[in-house]
Amino acid sequence: MYNKTLSEELLNEFKKLRCILISEKENNWIRGIDSIIEKLEWSVNDKCDDPVFFFHSSCDTWKMMDKGNNSFSDYYIWRDDFDERVRLNKIYQNVKGKIWDIVNND
Repeated sequence: MYNKTLSEELLNEFKKLRCILISEKENNWIRGIDSIIEKLEWSVNDKCDDPVFFFHSSCDTWKMMDKGNNSFSDYYIWRDDFDERVRLNKIYQNVKGKIWDIVNND
């Protein structure tokens, strides 16, 4: 269910995800994340005529990106140092978990 606060929370989580991808020099998936961010920015824009559409569209885009084989769900952060790899992926998975919590309540 759409509300502006929820859309702002989702936008914030996608911006965090974008920062993680940029820091990891991940260029494959960033375009999809940028597209979602753009839709969410429209959904919180007071001048937008149909914020609900943009919110649901961003959720649908995420669902398509992060489901199934060879999707974004296969992405993880690699480090040679196991402890560092676990720590970074925990942060990354936490952001994705928050995104899914919001999207699943869409």
